[in-house]
Amino acid sequence: MKYKNISAIIILWVLLTLPGYAEELEICDDSPIPEGWAVTVSGGDSYACGHGRTIVIQNIQQVKAEKLEVCYDSPIPEGWVITELGRNSNACDNKRAILIQNIQEVTAKEFEICSESPIPEGWVITVLGENSYACGDGRAIIIKNIQQAKELEICSESPIPEGWVITVSGRNSYACGNGSTRVIKNIQEVVMATLSVCSNSPIPQRWVIVARDDLIDDSCGSLYGTRMKIKKIN
Repeated sequence: MKYKNISAIIILWVLLTLPGYAEELEICDDSPIPEGWAVTVSGGDSYACGHGRTIVIQNIQQVKAEKLEVCYDSPIPEGWVITELGRNSNACDNKRAILIQNIQEVTAKEFEICSESPIPEGWVITVLGENSYACGDGRAIIIKNIQQAKELEICSESPIPEGWVITVSGRNSYACGNGSTRVIKNIQEVVMATLSVCSNSPIPQRWVIVARDDLIDDSCGSLYGTRMKIKKIN
């Protein structure tokens, strides 16, 4: 039995690494899901899996459509976001399914997704919306593409993109669900040799901290309240 399991793993690895391999593959439900694949069918019975259950996985790179329905417990491939939650699905063993979309196909600078969705690289959260039927009565959020932007106001829950710094923090915002916001700046747009940022700001590569201000500064919020000076090095 041990050698059969090893053989099955080797065969699976070979199949998944073949160029132009088929879009779908049925595997045992306790198998790891390879990176870049999503679960589209679950709940099948299989003698091959020791009378266990099977799932069907799909190679996301082979998906021609910009949207795909996957099972609720499926991993979300990189570059895809959740736009709908809570669909009942026969394909997913009568459990919930979710609709995901390829962010590369989105041409708008702003896009509404479900709050459970991963935030793709190069996007930030600008609005924390109300409960949404499309998101299974969960919250919808609006994300914004940072491409060509110099400065943005984002919700404090948003990730800070690499190469950006926080210059203002702690503003109350209705758009962010009465939470706080941050103003972030693209360090590539900074022409000065030094820059004052909030003490909770990430430090970009090739920038160093040269001074800290112990005085409370309201522009950096009541929780942080101080600023620091960073300098670019050659």
